[in-house]
Amino acid sequence: MSISLKLVVYISAVILLICSFITLFAAIVCEDLLVDEAKETLTEIAKGASNTVSAKVDANFNSLKILLKNDIFLDPKENREKIIELLRGQINKDGCIDMTIIDKEGKSFSVKDKDRNLSDEEYFQKSHQRAEVRHRSVLQTGRTGKNHHLRLSVYQ
Repeated sequence: MSISLKLVVYISAVILLICSFITLFAAIVCEDLLVDEAKETLTEIAKGASNTVSAKVDANFNSLKILLKNDIFLDPKENREKIIELLRGQINKDGCIDMTIIDKEGKSFSVKDKDRNLSDEEYFQKSHQRAEVRHRSVLQTGRTGKNHHLRLSVYQ
């Protein structure tokens, strides 16, 4: 083998090795930049989605506060059917699945669910003690099986 051929092979090998290391370094740097950019973008998307959800909850909460000014809520037992009709309209307006009224004894009735006694539930007992839940919103989302619902508590 001639010296010029050996020189070409060695130089080609060195160039190939240098290009491989540069490519590997670029891939590592790009991966880190890509991951950082993705984290930043996902954070911004999450903030935007959170603001959208918060605005919708605030709007729903404000419409419920207006709805609760109706005098039929002063006696939920007596005005049950009227309340259910009002809440059914609110469900259709807000896109909720269900709404529940709970009296101060823990007896509840709902637009779509069966009547229940919630007096033994921990969140109900805490709400009467006013401990830990004093500053919580009147609206509380909950999960029962696959149904997501909105629970609205009215105390006299």
